[in-house]
Amino acid sequence: MAGDVRIRLLGGFDVAVGDRPVAAGAWRLRKARSLLKVLCLAPGHQMHRERLYDLLWPDLERRAAANNLHQVLYAARRALTGAGAAGDVVVLRDDLVLLGPDGGVAIDVDEFEEAARRASRDGAAAPLAAALALAEPGLLPEDRYEPWAREAADALGARCAAIRWGLAEALRREDRTAEAIEVLRTLLDADPLHEPGSRALMTALAAGGRRREALACTRGCGTRCAATAAPIRTRGRATSTARCWPAPSSSGRRNGPYPGTICRRRRAPSSAGSVRRPRSRHCSGGPGC
Repeated sequence: MAGDVRIRLLGGFDVAVGDRPVAAGAWRLRKARSLLKVLCLAPGHQMHRERLYDLLWPDLERRAAANNLHQVLYAARRALTGAGAAGDVVVLRDDLVLLGPDGGVAIDVDEFEEAARRASRDGAAAPLAAALALAEPGLLPEDRYEPWAREAADALGARCAAIRWGLAEALRREDRTAEAIEVLRTLLDADPLHEPGSRALMTALAAGGRRREALACTRGCGTRCAATAAPIRTRGRATSTARCWPAPSSSGRRNGPYPGTICRRRRAPSSAGSVRRPRSRHCSGGPGC
């Protein structure tokens, strides 16, 4: 009986069939591994062959790319079946390449996304922190310079930012202000232009009596930060973290799942309508920031 296939993308690529790992040398072709990674990140774990030509062999003519795809499919199936997987785990049907069309494939990014959805519905700090821990190793570090991997990694970063923002809000509700401050610092380290995060950090610092650090967060972070700082300047400290804490919906960050973003073609913004965003600084917590 063929075993279930488990694929890991977070922290590096790894495949096992049941309890038997697929050796790195079993893939024979590097693009066989790339094909599996791309399918793992695609919606429904399937992709049209023409799109695969564009992603994996952008400089080849269609006939040459089609020949390469057939070779890569054979190499991928051979590596998987050699470890005990079913022969139809990767198939080409009606111009679509499918991964696990009949089930039997588990992918860690799907498990992360499901954990993130459950945690977001629950809203408590513990499940949100657990979901973040799943994504902490990062997506496919060995492929960080591949265009398709970069886009997926950026989408994962946006997803984690939304979860981290929710975690900070949950910690604030649970009166765990010191932990919320650390989460907000991490959020702003990754995205210094996250203005709601800057405002929330300012409010949390002020609520903890750290007025100087709170006011330092206003430098360059926008007019809303300045408005949040007004009561801190006049009263010396914020009376409540809930009073000035921005609503989670104001972050403007995408909360949707990130798998599948690699197959979407993005329209380049017109130069006439583009607006340069000012560079912003955020407070690192020190008195000199």
